[in-house]
Parts: sequence; C-alpha cells; structure tokens
Amino acid sequence: MKKSVCAFSSMFLLQFLFTPLYSESAIADEQPSVTESDGFCDNGVCKSPCDPSCFEDCCESWLSCDRLYLGFEVGPNWALCGSEQGCKVHTKVGYAVGGILGYEVWNGFALEFEAAYRNNSVNHINNRGVKLFTGRHVWSMSYLFNLVYELPCWCWKPFLGAGIGYSSQHGRLTPFDLPTDKNFHKFAYQFLVGLDYNIWCDLDIGIGYKYLHALDSYVHNHALLFDLKWHF
Repeated sequence: MKKSVCAFSSMFLLQFLFTPLYSESAIADEQPSVTESDGFCDNGVCKSPCDPSCFEDCCESWLSCDRLYLGFEVGPNWALCGSEQGCKVHTKVGYAVGGILGYEVWNGFALEFEAAYRNNSVNHINNRGVKLFTGRHVWSMSYLFNLVYELPCWCWKPFLGAGIGYSSQHGRLTPFDLPTDKNFHKFAYQFLVGLDYNIWCDLDIGIGYKYLHALDSYVHNHALLFDLKWHF
C-alpha cells in the first residue's frame, strides 16, 4: 500500500513539474523567430527586394527610398566616325571606363554625376580614296549629369535616361594637318538604357548601352558597359 502511494505521488509530482515547461516550449515553437530585419526594410533603411515574402511591398518601399550609390562601369566602345571634308577615320573596337556618383531621389528617379574615358585605336584614315595608316588613337574624357529612371520590381531593375555635360575629345591622328585632326572641347549629350540585377543586399550588377556625342564632332561613341553599383 505504501509503495502504491509513493508511486502515485511521484507521478503526480513529475507531471506537475514538466507540464509548464512543455507548454512554454510549444508556445515558443508556434511563435516566429524575431530577427533584426524583416527582409526588405530595417528601421526605414532599404534592403534587397528579392525576398518573395515581401514582394507585395517591393516596388512601393523601394521607390520611396532615397540613397546614395557609387558605380563603376567598363566595356567595349565603338567610335563611329562621319566624313569630314572628304576624310573619314576608321577605328577599331576600343574601350570605355567610368565612375558614377548617384542619388535616388523619388519614385524611381535618380540624379547621377558621371566621369568616363573612351579610347579607340585608328585603323586607317581614308583621305579621298587614299588610305593612311597612322597607328594613333581617338580618345575622349566626358563629364556628365544624368537623369535616370529605374523600375525596381523584385531583383530586376530596368533603367533608361539621358545626360548633358562636357566632353574633351582628341583626334590628332597624323603628323600633318587633315580635316580629321581636331580637338573638341564641347557641350555633349548622351542617351542610356540598361538592366541591373540585385545580387546581394546593396550590390547591383548590370549591363547597359550608352550613346555619347559632342557638338560639332564627327565621332559618335557607342558603348556596351558592364556595371557594379553599391547603395548606401
């Protein structure tokens, strides 16, 4: 009889001790874990919109963000030259490299300052049917202010824009004077279009096309640029 009473008492005591622990554990399992970030915005700071769980708020939240960003771009450049008083410059595929400082303003619009260098080797100059092989270069340095519109939905962010500014272009190609041997320090404009992809938090990679032309210049630059952008 005493053994039965002792066994019953032990079972009752164990049940009394472990029931609250089990209940607390079950409640903890049902509640979602608390993290520092909700996946897209953390205390008003924009994060990556790639998380499908926050896709509904992606565009609205991202478009309302105002942040600085830095960019670097590099790629091939085609300097297509028009005729200049019977002379025409034929260039090889060159390169373009540049840097960008931008600020996201409102509803997908951003303002950028861009500095870029372009260089193309000259294949030959056609001077009224006579080919002159010079082995020199056509190169330019441009400083532009761009207005860019970006449509940031999920990870893909297509963009387009236009820019105005100043370009210093050099085309001293031969030891003797030709109509193509000119240096331009002129007002310049450009058009751009491309697509960025958000690969990690505040880092984007992308590809874009830029057309640049300086007034009174016979050179038309077409660049296909790969870019990296860091948002702050």
